[in-house]
Amino acid sequence: MFRKSSKRTFRRRKSESSDEESEGAPGQQQQSLCVAAAAVAARRGRNRGLACTSKPSPAPSSPARAYCPSPSSASENEEAAETGIELKKDVREAAERGPSGARVHDNNLLSFGCDREAGEEEFKLKKSVNTILFAPQWNKEKQSNIEKDGGITKGEKEALQDVIPTKIKTDDSLEEETTDVQTGNEEIVSGDEESDTFEAAKYKKQSGINESDDEIRSGEDDDDQKLWEQQQFKRVKVLSFADAASRPNPLIVSRMLDNLKKLPPVNFEILKKRLIIRLESLQEVHRSHCREHEKIQESAESSQCTIEHLEAASDPNLRYRFYQEMRTYVKNLTNCFNEKIHRINELESELHQLLREEARKLLQRRQDDVQDETSDIWQLSKEDDITSCNNLDSNDLDSVELLQQRIEKREARRAHKEHLRRLAGKEADHHKYLSSDDEVSPAEISEFHDKEDHILKESRKIFQDVHKDFYSFDNIFAKFKQWREKFPDSYYSAYIGLCLQKILNPLIRLQLIGWNPLKHDYSYLSEMPWISAVEEYCHLEDDEFKKSDKSDATLLRTVIEKTIISKIEGFIIHVWDPLSSSQTQSLVKICRNLEEDYDVFKEEQSKASQALRKSIILRMTMSVEEDVFIPLYQKSLLEDQASIHSQFQERQLWSSVKLLGNILQWDGLLPEKILQNLGLDKLFNRYILRILQTSPHNPENIEKCETIIACFPKSWFENPETRSSIPQLENLCKYLVQSIRKGYENSAKSQDMKNVEREAIKMLKMLVLIRALDQTETIINECKLEDMEWIFQGQK
Repeated sequence: MFRKSSKRTFRRRKSESSDEESEGAPGQQQQSLCVAAAAVAARRGRNRGLACTSKPSPAPSSPARAYCPSPSSASENEEAAETGIELKKDVREAAERGPSGARVHDNNLLSFGCDREAGEEEFKLKKSVNTILFAPQWNKEKQSNIEKDGGITKGEKEALQDVIPTKIKTDDSLEEETTDVQTGNEEIVSGDEESDTFEAAKYKKQSGINESDDEIRSGEDDDDQKLWEQQQFKRVKVLSFADAASRPNPLIVSRMLDNLKKLPPVNFEILKKRLIIRLESLQEVHRSHCREHEKIQESAESSQCTIEHLEAASDPNLRYRFYQEMRTYVKNLTNCFNEKIHRINELESELHQLLREEARKLLQRRQDDVQDETSDIWQLSKEDDITSCNNLDSNDLDSVELLQQRIEKREARRAHKEHLRRLAGKEADHHKYLSSDDEVSPAEISEFHDKEDHILKESRKIFQDVHKDFYSFDNIFAKFKQWREKFPDSYYSAYIGLCLQKILNPLIRLQLIGWNPLKHDYSYLSEMPWISAVEEYCHLEDDEFKKSDKSDATLLRTVIEKTIISKIEGFIIHVWDPLSSSQTQSLVKICRNLEEDYDVFKEEQSKASQALRKSIILRMTMSVEEDVFIPLYQKSLLEDQASIHSQFQERQLWSSVKLLGNILQWDGLLPEKILQNLGLDKLFNRYILRILQTSPHNPENIEKCETIIACFPKSWFENPETRSSIPQLENLCKYLVQSIRKGYENSAKSQDMKNVEREAIKMLKMLVLIRALDQTETIINECKLEDMEWIFQGQK
């Protein structure tokens, strides 16, 4: 009674555009009516065993939308209903042909098939895969928009979904969308009971639904086509932009050319000079690289030697045997020195005592001479000196004879010295009162040299019974050098660098027995063999260990501080005479060389250096307090320069001036304040300047002032911001200014203006030398001296 309707699959092509669909709407309605009538006829014919075929003609303005060919038999219809393949193929072929049977090309594909000639291949641009992938999402959005625009309610949408289930499929090969519209199973009443009007209305309603679905699908296809075309256009724009970017911008090129034109012209000389500068810089870099390369090579060689030594010493038995040998050697070496040190101390003490005794004799003789002359002058000043001489007893006669002998010897020494200066041609350059009274008789000299030679011979016999390995510096250093190279870790851990100066102390003291810093110069010391041996040992140390606190680099300075500085200190305290210019010059020269080579006086933390400074200051202070004596006499007694009073005062004054010069030779080695206090306050202002102020004005005083100012260090007056001298010389400046005034006052009586001006110029120069510029200008204006600007040259 009821039978299921067979499934029919309709395959259709997409519409060309939404505009064409709107124009062909009447044709589509007519086509739908024809399809509905054909379906009714087919059902009736199936019941009656007849078949009818209906093929409506498409509208003239649009291609055929769908075709429904009726099967020739029931079997073909059932086979087509089961597979749907043949019917789909026929529908597709029918859709691709027009009314005349020719193929109709879809304009939705961007193709050149319509314009191509016969025999040419068709060229098509397919849609991108991304368009198909995102199609479901776009379809949902568009469907919602259509529902809003068309006013479809939710109930109508559900009714449409129940009546027309749709499914969208994607064909990978053709990338075309197909829509399978399948009618649901319906129960159809017999044709006798239904009227033709009802069937026609039903299929008309269904074709209204189909048209709405076709509009939705056609809108979606049009949007997809437009999106795909936009993507293709964007790709073309990107390629064109890349092509344009690869070409240079004319504006940028023109600006670059303008900038090049604005640059200054470059000629050959400028280019040559720049190339020379560049070449020199590269050569300097090359030289620095070469030096660095040499250092690296030396370091590599040193490292290789160290590796070889370490590999050779890797045997523990070899290391143990070497340590045992060094232990035995050091023990024998120290035992040898401990045995010989007593004899070394004895000889050193004997020679030192000999020198000390000689210095004591000279000092005592000088003091006796001063006392004798003072007594003679005092006795001559008494009225009853003749009666006193007649009443002398036997003891006094002996003392008088001794006094007479001392006077004769003193006069003989002075005459001998004056004769030697005359033979040497130094009589004009040396003042007779500046001679040091340190000469001894030939017998005394011979006796001293005999004792000294005996001590030196005995010193050379000390190590005659000792093997060379225990007294030769080269052999001793060879042993310790082998230890430093083979096993540096244990060598530096044992602080051998600090121990060596104690080990070598006896040998160095033995070689220094005959060295006298008051007579020998520095070359005598620097040429000693132990100096070169210690320097070589320190120089051969590896660079990697020289920067450590256990390094041997300070070995030589430590040895000098422990041996040479201590020996110099002993000579300063017991032998040195500050009044002797030769001894002072030799001592100062040695100390300056030690400071320049080994920074002895710059090391404030060194106890040896501090002790040396203290000994120098102490000895000079003792000399100022004990050796300086300048008597004061009446001016009437001093007017006669040949009188005994005048000669004795002159001799003592010049002796003090010589001591002042010897003290100031230590400038740079001793603190400046100490020298100014000792030399200026305690000696110059207290003794020398007082004698100058009380003595009558004469040309000899100008000579004394010139000699005194020549002793002052120039570093005291190098401050360009001051126009006055140091405070300790303020009284000297006043004395010079007063002497100039007295000279001009006395010139009115003597009428000797040239001599007065000559003396005034000398004293003005002295004021400028000690930087008393304000006093100089004052006295020049006061005495109305003209054209004296040249005297300030180099001082302002």
